[in-house]
Amino acid sequence: MGFPVRAKVTHKMWGPGTVMSREPDRITVLFDSVGYKTLSLAAVEDVLRPA
Repeated sequence: MGFPVRAKVTHKMWGPGTVMSREPDRITVLFDSVGYKTLSLAAVEDVLRPA
């Protein structure tokens, strides 16, 4: 699943956010409710969706 930089996403618990950076194994997302979070790509499949 791809999450390009500037993609709008939604997390099950943290709500809407925007992908700010991407590395081969992780992304950093700025969420409206909790600020910046760096997430492992292997771990986001079940909790992060394109908005």
